[in-house]
Amino acid sequence: MSFSFTYDGVDSATLLATWPRTETTLDLGDGRTQVTVEWRDPASGLAVALVTTRYADFPTTTWTVHFTNTGAHPTPTLGDVLAIDLTLPSPGHPSTDCVIHTAHGNDVRDTDFAPLDVALEPGSFRTFTNLGGMSTQGSVNPDPTAANVGGGWPYYNIDSGGRGVIVALGWPGQWAMQIDRPEPGTLRLRGGMSQREDLGPADEIDAASLTEMWLPPGESIQTPLIALQQWSAATWIDAQNTWRRWVITHLVPRRGGELPAPVCATQANDYFEGQIDTADDEVAWLDAYSAHHATVGTGGVHDHWWIDAGWYQTPPNWRDLIQAPWPQWEMVGTWAADPVRFPAGLKPIVDRARQLGMSTVLWFEPERVMAGTWLHENHPDWLLAPPPGFSSFWGPDGAFHLDFGNPDALRWAIDHFGALLGEHEIDIYREDSNYPFLPYWVHHDPPGRRGITQIRYVVGHLAYWDALRERHPNILIDNSAGSGHRLDLELVRRSVSLIHDDKLFDATANQCHTYGIRHWIPWTGSATRVAGGPDDVYNARSNMGMAFHAALDVTAAGAAEWSILKGLAAEWRELTAHFFGDYYPLTPHSTASDAWMAWQFHRPDLGAGHIQCFARPDVPTATALTVRLQGLDAEATYRVWDIDDKDTSRTFRGTELMTTGIEVAPVPRPYAATLHYLNATNG
Repeated sequence: MSFSFTYDGVDSATLLATWPRTETTLDLGDGRTQVTVEWRDPASGLAVALVTTRYADFPTTTWTVHFTNTGAHPTPTLGDVLAIDLTLPSPGHPSTDCVIHTAHGNDVRDTDFAPLDVALEPGSFRTFTNLGGMSTQGSVNPDPTAANVGGGWPYYNIDSGGRGVIVALGWPGQWAMQIDRPEPGTLRLRGGMSQREDLGPADEIDAASLTEMWLPPGESIQTPLIALQQWSAATWIDAQNTWRRWVITHLVPRRGGELPAPVCATQANDYFEGQIDTADDEVAWLDAYSAHHATVGTGGVHDHWWIDAGWYQTPPNWRDLIQAPWPQWEMVGTWAADPVRFPAGLKPIVDRARQLGMSTVLWFEPERVMAGTWLHENHPDWLLAPPPGFSSFWGPDGAFHLDFGNPDALRWAIDHFGALLGEHEIDIYREDSNYPFLPYWVHHDPPGRRGITQIRYVVGHLAYWDALRERHPNILIDNSAGSGHRLDLELVRRSVSLIHDDKLFDATANQCHTYGIRHWIPWTGSATRVAGGPDDVYNARSNMGMAFHAALDVTAAGAAEWSILKGLAAEWRELTAHFFGDYYPLTPHSTASDAWMAWQFHRPDLGAGHIQCFARPDVPTATALTVRLQGLDAEATYRVWDIDDKDTSRTFRGTELMTTGIEVAPVPRPYAATLHYLNATNG
């Protein structure tokens, strides 16, 4: 069985062998088949449904488990629920080494998403978890005895040398995963929803405060989503590219039925510090982009205008309600445009952007509610209050939590935010979230119902996003959550991430983030700004992904800055055709200032791709880098050119590029080289 639980103290393997079983199959199209197996307890009416999706074009299976009380009375206790409890033959030969390839989660550090390899010896195990109920928040503490060392990344490639299995857990809440190698030829995977964030790597998953509750008549709960992909390949990197292709083909949410196009966004607001961010300001800033022909409608590349935090009303006594030095934009909870600064709402801004060929991005943070705002004053019954003594850095009253597990709150959110998006004709709904949920969920669980608040909340939040997408089929959801704190599979299949990390404008950190995250999540981006300095190009090239947020200070920028901005946007546009291709790191991961970093994006179907190489500030002047490309046709001829010298190109055989390689020799420091290549065998 691929999952497990206990029911009234009895193990599920014993129970399900005796309960009546039914199976149904449904063709979902696109090579997907859904198989639902249901067991039902004749005594209590508990129904257990394993809903599995199989993919004809990939060696991948996904599943969730649903528990429903179909009886007339409360059930006995359902406990120890594991969404995955699976024992497999260890990939490869029993004597081969076994390594877990995973990554650090997001902690707003240089090491966010950094690759992490964990050796798994026979007789050993490793437990992973996250922080605060944010599904990809956390990192690995170098002290193996410390708490909070779970890693924060619910994606694992278990490699036994040429064969392996990728497993991922999708749950925008708290989770735990234990990977065991009880003996040389066996692998056991166990994971599910948790109520603890302080698990160490040597803690058994049984200590994770797993789901434990009785269900009233009619109630249904579900487990996290599990994805399992078995592989046989030359390297684990090749397996990762199969994973990337599956994510692109079956998970990345469509926009109007198509894969979402790359986004080149910009903004100029400053979160209305000093009350200067008004509708007139926004339109004037848009006019500046128009005057310099920077938007798609005026001959440029920028295609989205980004209205970030601060466009909504806040209480007049906001300073008394929030602790210094937090700014006014933090006072979220009244979701209507500020009538003083935006007397006609946001429509004049959106209309001006439309005239310039631009779509719009609008920032929200619906889950956090501050004291004195509309939600707090009018619907405290929809809010989860902070636990007694909970330390909040926002002020004496802290933050409240809009409970998506409350049906009334959920209906209001769908109607209110759905109407706002329609009224203002918004194209990308950007949802941020800036505080830990887990303490609220744990505190508000009723006796005997451990985990119910979290489950209701998570399921409600997913339903909220689904409802927004159903109401506005062409909208794209931007999953921010502190930029990178909630990138689990359930949200990856509903959203993209315009900025995957809040450690911005740090080229080394930004290179490191891109290097690691591209193994797992194809559609993310980052941000840069043009300041007129010597490192503008280096910094910008360190941030080019599916989304490229590039801006400048329109009140101070001169012709040189505008020229740099437009040139970088055009350069980024040339790279976008490759970002949905295969991804290969070409150097080791490093945060050092004297290290090179390089990677390659390759489109086998186009016979084309690009590499980016970064010489950091302290790389010795005489040092060159030789990179060996991957994934090419060994017999083909490739034309290679530097993006800074498009008129000069060289030709190489594929085998030469993959074995001898190509040298990159920078002159200045820091230095960022971008090389394009194209299969030129037939001309």
